[in-house]
Amino acid sequence: MNILVVDDDNVSRLAIAHALRGLSSEAPLQVASGQAAMQALAQGYQADLIVTDVRMPEINGIEMLDLLRQDLRYAPVPVMMVTSAPEQETVRQAMQIGVQGFILKPVTPDASERARAVIERFHASMLEAPAAAARRLSITQPKYWSCLQALLAQTRKLAETVRAASQDGHEPDAAQQTAIDKQLDICQGLAKLLAAPVLRRTLSTLERLIRTSVPYHDSRFIEVLQAIDLNLHWLDQIERVGNSSA
Repeated sequence: MNILVVDDDNVSRLAIAHALRGLSSEAPLQVASGQAAMQALAQGYQADLIVTDVRMPEINGIEMLDLLRQDLRYAPVPVMMVTSAPEQETVRQAMQIGVQGFILKPVTPDASERARAVIERFHASMLEAPAAAARRLSITQPKYWSCLQALLAQTRKLAETVRAASQDGHEPDAAQQTAIDKQLDICQGLAKLLAAPVLRRTLSTLERLIRTSVPYHDSRFIEVLQAIDLNLHWLDQIERVGNSSA
Protein backbone atom coordinates (compact mmCIF):
# COMPACT_ATOMS: atom_id res chain seq x y z
CA MET A 1 0.00 0.00 0.00
CA ASN A 2 1.35 3.41 -1.00
CA ILE A 3 0.74 6.46 1.18
CA LEU A 4 1.72 9.97 0.07
CA VAL A 5 2.28 12.53 2.85
CA VAL A 6 2.34 16.19 1.78
CA ASP A 7 3.46 18.93 4.19
CA ASP A 8 5.98 21.75 3.90
CA ASP A 9 6.85 21.49 7.61
CA ASN A 10 9.45 18.76 8.21
CA VAL A 11 8.41 18.04 11.82
CA SER A 12 4.71 17.81 10.98
CA ARG A 13 5.41 15.66 7.90
CA LEU A 14 7.50 13.23 9.93
CA ALA A 15 4.82 13.08 12.65
CA ILE A 16 2.14 12.18 10.11
CA ALA A 17 4.33 9.55 8.44
CA HIS A 18 5.17 8.07 11.85
CA ALA A 19 1.51 7.91 12.84
CA LEU A 20 0.63 6.04 9.62
CA ARG A 21 3.59 3.66 9.64
CA GLY A 22 1.47 0.66 10.68
CA LEU A 23 -0.78 0.80 7.63
CA SER A 24 1.76 -0.53 5.17
CA SER A 25 5.04 -2.39 4.96
CA GLU A 26 6.20 0.46 2.72
CA ALA A 27 7.24 3.74 4.34
CA PRO A 28 5.05 6.67 3.24
CA LEU A 29 6.46 8.84 0.48
CA GLN A 30 7.02 12.31 1.96
CA VAL A 31 7.01 15.49 -0.15
CA ALA A 32 7.13 19.13 0.89
CA SER A 33 4.59 20.73 -1.45
CA GLY A 34 1.45 20.17 -3.45
CA GLN A 35 3.46 20.73 -6.60
CA ALA A 36 5.88 17.94 -5.63
CA ALA A 37 2.94 15.66 -4.86
CA MET A 38 1.38 16.21 -8.29
CA GLN A 39 4.77 15.60 -9.90
CA ALA A 40 5.22 12.32 -8.01
CA LEU A 41 1.81 11.13 -9.21
CA ALA A 42 2.54 12.18 -12.80
CA GLN A 43 5.80 10.23 -12.65
CA GLY A 44 3.94 7.06 -11.72
CA TYR A 45 3.63 6.94 -7.92
CA GLN A 46 0.46 4.89 -7.36
CA ALA A 47 -1.02 6.35 -4.20
CA ASP A 48 -3.62 4.41 -2.20
CA LEU A 49 -4.04 7.38 0.14
CA ILE A 50 -2.90 11.01 0.12
CA VAL A 51 -2.60 12.86 3.42
CA THR A 52 -1.95 16.56 3.01
CA ASP A 53 -1.59 19.68 5.11
CA VAL A 54 -3.77 22.61 4.13
CA ARG A 55 -1.43 25.60 4.36
CA MET A 56 1.46 25.18 1.93
CA PRO A 57 3.22 27.48 -0.56
CA GLU A 58 2.69 27.26 -4.34
CA ILE A 59 -0.21 24.76 -4.29
CA ASN A 60 -2.03 24.51 -0.97
CA GLY A 61 -4.02 21.50 0.19
CA ILE A 62 -7.39 22.74 -1.07
CA GLU A 63 -5.95 23.63 -4.48
CA MET A 64 -4.25 20.24 -4.75
CA LEU A 65 -7.48 18.44 -3.82
CA ASP A 66 -9.29 20.38 -6.54
CA LEU A 67 -6.61 19.46 -9.11
CA LEU A 68 -6.90 15.79 -8.16
CA ARG A 69 -10.67 15.72 -8.42
CA GLN A 70 -10.58 17.27 -11.90
CA ASP A 71 -8.05 14.76 -13.23
CA LEU A 72 -9.32 11.48 -14.71
CA ARG A 73 -6.29 9.64 -13.40
CA TYR A 74 -6.38 10.71 -9.76
CA ALA A 75 -10.01 11.68 -9.15
CA PRO A 76 -10.82 8.47 -7.19
CA VAL A 77 -7.72 8.62 -4.91
CA PRO A 78 -8.80 9.05 -1.27
CA VAL A 79 -7.48 12.25 0.28
CA MET A 80 -7.29 13.20 3.96
CA MET A 81 -6.47 16.68 5.22
CA VAL A 82 -4.54 17.63 8.32
CA THR A 83 -6.28 20.56 9.97
CA SER A 84 -6.59 22.37 13.27
CA ALA A 85 -9.99 22.57 14.98
CA PRO A 86 -10.70 26.26 14.14
CA GLU A 87 -10.34 25.76 10.38
CA GLN A 88 -14.09 25.35 9.78
CA GLU A 89 -14.10 27.16 6.42
CA THR A 90 -11.30 24.92 5.19
CA VAL A 91 -13.25 21.85 6.27
CA ARG A 92 -16.33 23.10 4.44
CA GLN A 93 -14.38 23.76 1.23
CA ALA A 94 -12.64 20.40 1.39
CA MET A 95 -15.92 18.53 1.86
CA GLN A 96 -17.46 20.32 -1.11
CA ILE A 97 -14.56 19.32 -3.36
CA GLY A 98 -14.49 15.71 -2.15
CA VAL A 99 -12.15 15.06 0.77
CA GLN A 100 -12.52 11.64 2.42
CA GLY A 101 -11.45 12.49 5.97
CA PHE A 102 -9.54 14.71 8.36
CA ILE A 103 -6.68 14.31 10.80
CA LEU A 104 -6.54 16.90 13.57
CA LYS A 105 -3.42 18.66 14.79
CA PRO A 106 -1.54 17.77 16.87
CA VAL A 107 -1.37 14.36 15.20
CA THR A 108 -2.24 11.53 17.61
CA PRO A 109 -1.99 7.72 17.27
CA ASP A 110 -5.68 7.46 16.32
CA ALA A 111 -4.75 9.01 12.94
CA SER A 112 -3.84 5.51 11.79
CA GLU A 113 -7.34 4.17 12.49
CA ARG A 114 -8.93 7.16 10.77
CA ALA A 115 -6.78 6.52 7.72
CA ARG A 116 -7.52 2.79 7.77
CA ALA A 117 -11.26 3.50 7.79
CA VAL A 118 -10.88 5.83 4.78
CA ILE A 119 -8.96 3.17 2.84
CA GLU A 120 -11.55 0.51 3.70
CA ARG A 121 -14.37 2.76 2.47
CA PHE A 122 -12.39 3.39 -0.70
CA HIS A 123 -11.93 -0.31 -1.33
CA ALA A 124 -15.66 -0.86 -0.74
CA SER A 125 -16.41 1.75 -3.42
CA MET A 126 -14.11 0.01 -5.90
CA LEU A 127 -15.74 -3.40 -5.81
CA GLU A 128 -18.84 -5.11 -4.45
CA ALA A 129 -18.13 -7.04 -1.25
CA PRO A 130 -16.83 -10.49 -2.31
CA ALA A 131 -19.31 -12.45 -0.18
CA ALA A 132 -22.25 -10.42 -1.53
CA ALA A 133 -21.02 -10.74 -5.11
CA ALA A 134 -20.56 -14.49 -4.74
CA ARG A 135 -24.13 -14.84 -3.45
CA ARG A 136 -25.52 -12.64 -6.25
CA LEU A 137 -23.67 -14.65 -8.89
CA SER A 138 -24.40 -18.01 -7.19
CA ILE A 139 -20.74 -18.97 -7.17
CA THR A 140 -18.24 -19.93 -4.48
CA GLN A 141 -15.85 -17.33 -3.13
CA PRO A 142 -12.82 -19.12 -4.67
CA LYS A 143 -14.60 -18.88 -8.03
CA TYR A 144 -15.25 -15.19 -7.34
CA TRP A 145 -11.53 -14.55 -6.78
CA SER A 146 -10.79 -16.41 -10.02
CA CYS A 147 -13.18 -14.06 -11.83
CA LEU A 148 -11.46 -11.03 -10.29
CA GLN A 149 -8.07 -12.37 -11.36
CA ALA A 150 -9.45 -12.81 -14.88
CA LEU A 151 -10.64 -9.19 -14.86
CA LEU A 152 -7.18 -8.02 -13.80
CA ALA A 153 -5.43 -10.15 -16.42
CA GLN A 154 -7.75 -9.14 -19.25
CA THR A 155 -7.55 -5.44 -18.37
CA ARG A 156 -3.75 -5.59 -18.30
CA LYS A 157 -3.82 -7.26 -21.72
CA LEU A 158 -6.11 -4.50 -23.04
CA ALA A 159 -3.89 -1.75 -21.60
CA GLU A 160 -0.79 -3.33 -23.16
CA THR A 161 -2.47 -3.54 -26.56
CA VAL A 162 -3.69 0.07 -26.48
CA ARG A 163 -0.34 1.30 -25.15
CA ALA A 164 1.49 -0.45 -27.98
CA ALA A 165 -0.86 1.22 -30.49
CA SER A 166 -0.34 4.64 -28.90
CA GLN A 167 3.44 4.29 -29.02
CA ASP A 168 3.62 2.85 -32.53
CA GLY A 169 3.01 6.18 -34.24
CA HIS A 170 0.47 4.61 -36.62
CA GLU A 171 -3.21 4.05 -36.13
CA PRO A 172 -4.24 0.39 -35.66
CA ASP A 173 -5.28 -1.44 -38.80
CA ALA A 174 -8.69 -3.13 -39.02
CA ALA A 175 -7.49 -6.39 -37.47
CA GLN A 176 -5.76 -4.62 -34.57
CA GLN A 177 -8.80 -2.44 -33.94
CA THR A 178 -11.05 -5.49 -33.92
CA ALA A 179 -8.77 -7.10 -31.32
CA ILE A 180 -8.88 -3.97 -29.15
CA ASP A 181 -12.68 -3.79 -29.42
CA LYS A 182 -13.00 -7.46 -28.44
CA GLN A 183 -10.67 -7.07 -25.45
CA LEU A 184 -12.55 -3.96 -24.34
CA ASP A 185 -15.89 -5.80 -24.52
CA ILE A 186 -14.49 -8.63 -22.38
CA CYS A 187 -13.16 -6.20 -19.76
CA GLN A 188 -16.37 -4.20 -19.63
CA GLY A 189 -18.38 -7.40 -19.25
CA LEU A 190 -16.24 -8.64 -16.37
CA ALA A 191 -16.23 -5.22 -14.67
CA LYS A 192 -20.02 -5.15 -14.88
CA LEU A 193 -20.33 -8.74 -13.65
CA LEU A 194 -18.16 -8.03 -10.60
CA ALA A 195 -19.70 -4.58 -9.96
CA ALA A 196 -16.45 -2.59 -10.26
CA PRO A 197 -17.85 0.92 -10.88
CA VAL A 198 -14.61 2.91 -10.90
CA LEU A 199 -12.98 0.62 -13.46
CA ARG A 200 -16.17 0.59 -15.53
CA ARG A 201 -16.14 4.39 -15.75
CA THR A 202 -12.50 4.35 -16.80
CA LEU A 203 -13.15 1.72 -19.47
CA SER A 204 -16.11 3.79 -20.70
CA THR A 205 -13.79 6.77 -21.11
CA LEU A 206 -11.43 4.60 -23.15
CA GLU A 207 -14.34 3.43 -25.29
CA ARG A 208 -15.45 7.05 -25.94
CA LEU A 209 -11.96 7.94 -27.15
CA ILE A 210 -11.98 4.97 -29.51
CA ARG A 211 -15.52 5.58 -30.79
CA THR A 212 -14.86 9.28 -31.47
CA SER A 213 -11.74 8.41 -33.48
CA VAL A 214 -9.29 10.26 -31.24
CA PRO A 215 -5.77 9.45 -32.56
CA TYR A 216 -4.08 6.82 -30.41
CA HIS A 217 -1.04 9.04 -29.89
CA ASP A 218 -3.26 11.74 -28.34
CA SER A 219 -2.37 12.60 -24.73
CA ARG A 220 -5.88 11.61 -23.64
CA PHE A 221 -5.04 7.99 -24.40
CA ILE A 222 -1.91 8.26 -22.24
CA GLU A 223 -3.99 9.64 -19.37
CA VAL A 224 -6.69 6.98 -19.59
CA LEU A 225 -4.00 4.28 -19.64
CA GLN A 226 -2.50 5.77 -16.48
CA ALA A 227 -5.99 5.71 -14.95
CA ILE A 228 -6.36 2.04 -15.88
CA ASP A 229 -2.95 1.25 -14.36
CA LEU A 230 -4.06 2.93 -11.11
CA ASN A 231 -7.33 1.00 -11.10
CA LEU A 232 -5.41 -2.24 -11.52
CA HIS A 233 -3.11 -1.30 -8.65
CA TRP A 234 -6.05 -0.63 -6.35
CA LEU A 235 -7.86 -3.82 -7.35
CA ASP A 236 -4.62 -5.76 -6.85
CA GLN A 237 -4.60 -4.54 -3.24
CA ILE A 238 -8.16 -5.77 -2.71
CA GLU A 239 -7.46 -9.10 -4.40
CA ARG A 240 -4.28 -9.66 -2.41
CA VAL A 241 -5.91 -8.96 0.97
CA GLY A 242 -9.12 -10.80 0.16
CA ASN A 243 -7.49 -13.90 -1.26
CA SER A 244 -5.10 -14.19 1.69
CA SER A 245 -8.00 -14.10 4.17
CA ALA A 246 -10.37 -16.33 2.17
